[in-house]
Amino acid sequence: MNLTYIICRSLAWVSLITGIVIYFLNADFLVSRQNEVLQAQKNRDTSFVELERDENKSTNLINGLFRERGKIRLETEEAFAKADSHKEEVGLLLPKKEDLLRVKAKLTEEFKSVSSELEKDNMKLKDNRDLSMPILEEVKGFRNEVKEFEDKLKIEQTKRDSLKADLAALVKKRDVAKNSYNQERENLLQEIQKPPFIYYGDEVEILINNMAPSGRGFFISSGYENGFREDMTFLAIYKDQEKQIFLKVTSTLVQNNLSFFEFSNQLSPIESKIIQSNKKLFLIRTGESNTNGS
Repeated sequence: MNLTYIICRSLAWVSLITGIVIYFLNADFLVSRQNEVLQAQKNRDTSFVELERDENKSTNLINGLFRERGKIRLETEEAFAKADSHKEEVGLLLPKKEDLLRVKAKLTEEFKSVSSELEKDNMKLKDNRDLSMPILEEVKGFRNEVKEFEDKLKIEQTKRDSLKADLAALVKKRDVAKNSYNQERENLLQEIQKPPFIYYGDEVEILINNMAPSGRGFFISSGYENGFREDMTFLAIYKDQEKQIFLKVTSTLVQNNLSFFEFSNQLSPIESKIIQSNKKLFLIRTGESNTNGS
């Protein structure tokens, strides 16, 4: 029995050792198989996911096809409805075809007539244009002349403006000289005794009472007592808002309250109309006189 026990025990240890050796020998193989199983499971899961995606895509495509089919069906029905409507319209227009053809023929004749008249009018217009060409050339020449005159006018206006500026400067110089002369004259007159008659450069205002019938002079109601003497020469000035008239007169008759002045030159027609009775004149005595005691 001890021997049997020993043999059994030995066999058990041998079996255990053999199993352990076999396990360690087949460990790599088992790990490889386990990895293959895991990879197979992973591929199976991926295939399931792809299958679901394909099923979703197929469902979407089928739904899209159904929608397109419905849309095409609606368009087809609308096309048939329009075709029926056009057939009805054509059926209504066919009886009017002859009337339309007659209207077309009438309009064609009218168009030909109007075209013929238009062609005639164009010919007349061309003839009129040929006839008007000389007139147009003449008008062009007139326009060129007008332009030349306008250019000359601008030049003359420029010259006139320049002359106005020069005249304004001369007037200013004259006014300055006149003021200076008057001031010097006043100063000199204050130093000398003024004579009892109108002196050279004195200015007096008179009123014409009557014109001489001959038109050679005029009478005033002033005379010896007012400083007038015979043979005094004056520059007579008529002033109004529009113009000034300058005349040269000489006192040929002087009494106490009456004097007659004679024009040195014959009056012009315009001056004769202006210089009349009841007109005011300004007299400035000049140096051309031969007066006794003056």
